[in-house]
Amino acid sequence: MARRPADDAHRPGPRRSGDATPTPRAWAARILALRTKEERQQALAEVPEELRELVKKHVEIAWNHPARRNKP
Repeated sequence: MARRPADDAHRPGPRRSGDATPTPRAWAARILALRTKEERQQALAEVPEELRELVKKHVEIAWNHPARRNKP
C-alpha cells in the first residue's frame, strides 16, 4: 500500500489553527454575533472579496434557519 505524503497542505478540509485567514464559516459566525444590521453589513464588507458571496450565503442560511426562531 502506498503511503501518503507527509505534507497535507494540498488536501481540502478544515484549516489548521495556525492559519491567519478565517474560514467562510468563521466569518459568518462573527457576523451573526453582531447586534445591529449596520454592524453586520459593515463586517460583511470587510470580508475578502473572493469569499464575500459564500459568507453572505452562510449568514442568510443561518439567519433564516427555523431553530433560530425558537430561541427565547
